[in-house]
Amino acid sequence: MLKYKAEQEGKVDLAVDRFLPSSKTCHVCLNQVNRLSLDVRFWQCDKCGTRHDRDVKAAINIRDEGLRILPSGTGETAAYLGVSRNNKGRKSSTISQPIGEEARILSLAMLA
Repeated sequence: MLKYKAEQEGKVDLAVDRFLPSSKTCHVCLNQVNRLSLDVRFWQCDKCGTRHDRDVKAAINIRDEGLRILPSGTGETAAYLGVSRNNKGRKSSTISQPIGEEARILSLAMLA
């Protein structure tokens, strides 16, 4: 559903790895905590000392990962370069077309 909406608006649809340890990784020094139970809402990085709100830090890490993989040939960038995946299952009701640089820049501005 989100992919359809993004294509309709001329925006980039990009998904990060669902197993990205976004809640357990310090966005300042990239140190990763081994265990972090769900009841811990705030934690302090052992390496750099930064205090983190779990949800805010996870959002920052997801944004940063999306910006990192965007130019690497994933998502719309791959479609733009002529790379396609073999999608089995449901057929898309829209046609994926490459978007211009102007739209890509506007979409990135919304992520910040």
